[in-house]
Amino acid sequence: MANKYQGIVKRLELEPVEDPVRLTEKDLRAFESTIGAELPADYREFLSRYGFVSGVDVVFPAYGQPSEPGGGVEVFLGVGPDSEYDIQATREGLSGRLPDHFLPIAESPGGQICLSLSGSDRGKVYWWGLESARGSDEPPLLVADDFDSFMNSLYIA
Repeated sequence: MANKYQGIVKRLELEPVEDPVRLTEKDLRAFESTIGAELPADYREFLSRYGFVSGVDVVFPAYGQPSEPGGGVEVFLGVGPDSEYDIQATREGLSGRLPDHFLPIAESPGGQICLSLSGSDRGKVYWWGLESARGSDEPPLLVADDFDSFMNSLYIA
């Protein structure tokens, strides 16, 4: 059955890094209960089908500057407690550093791609830089106004 992300996944040549996990509605609700927030519908649809996928040289543009590169996407996280790319384990590992309302959804060189789950920026996508050479975490940088815009902005460098 086709879905709105199938063409993007094909265009970006995203491939599973682990056995694909198809999440049911029950799985998604359990995950939302665990994280204490409802996922935005666009990301929810992607996660249900495409957790644990990666591509080569997948990048996103700088916010508001489509011709300027903003950063890369190494692997999209998924739901699977036995995985090194599990969203919940990644979030717990960043506890106390990552803003509480951020959900890491993908690994990026030097940081994480995160989705805001609450507040006035709910649904927005950010790049959050991990500890830099200065010894402190970088402030989050807005990447896209929503997950669909983020996915549609991705390209292969």
